[in-house]
Amino acid sequence: MSRSLENVAAILKCMSGGVNKFTDICGEVNLPKSSAHRLLSAMIRSGFVLQSATNRHYYIGPLVFSLAAGSLEHHQHLIINSQDEMKRLRDVTRETVAIHVSSGGYKFCLEELESPESIRYAKGKGAVDSNFFGAAGKMLVAQFKEEELQLLIRRKRSDKESNEYLRELVADLSRIREQGYAESIGERIPGAASMSVPVMNYFCPITLSVIAPEGRFVEKRSIILKELKRSAKRISDKL
Repeated sequence: MSRSLENVAAILKCMSGGVNKFTDICGEVNLPKSSAHRLLSAMIRSGFVLQSATNRHYYIGPLVFSLAAGSLEHHQHLIINSQDEMKRLRDVTRETVAIHVSSGGYKFCLEELESPESIRYAKGKGAVDSNFFGAAGKMLVAQFKEEELQLLIRRKRSDKESNEYLRELVADLSRIREQGYAESIGERIPGAASMSVPVMNYFCPITLSVIAPEGRFVEKRSIILKELKRSAKRISDKL
């Protein structure tokens, strides 16, 4: 029993470092394929792990993040001090507003306020996605210390599908850091666009984002950027 728990912990640890392919997981944890498959299947049933229907890779599952809603508890100070400004930003832009934190190579939505418009984009509070995609993910990675960034990239390079994107991301990071914001148009969802800025004075990387349909985003881009920066500064000053 204790050995199984050790293997579960080892699998979750290697996934948090970006090791997601079945054969790589077996190698990292030093398990026979049959044993690893049985254990991963049990972890999927329990919600500890999920498997992508597209590439069959394994990822940290929703149960881990809902347990980390201890994570949400840890971030209550941030959430409480952000809500008024998030409402203001949502009302000014009339678009969805969200705050994300980075955890183990993933971005985790701590809070989200949906756009009042009938056509809108929203993933919901508690949504989890890769740090390497979207404006929020890029802005989070741009705040990493250099050694953290290099470690994350080395681990992620085991996934060949990510290599080209990683090269593009690394090339983008200095520009993102210099301009102080990241934006994404149609990168994850065709027709969706987002812009993110950092929230400062916190113990870990945080981003404040506006998410909108591409047409409205392009039309209001300068207003979104100005109001995003204003809101992030006000939240940062409260922390």
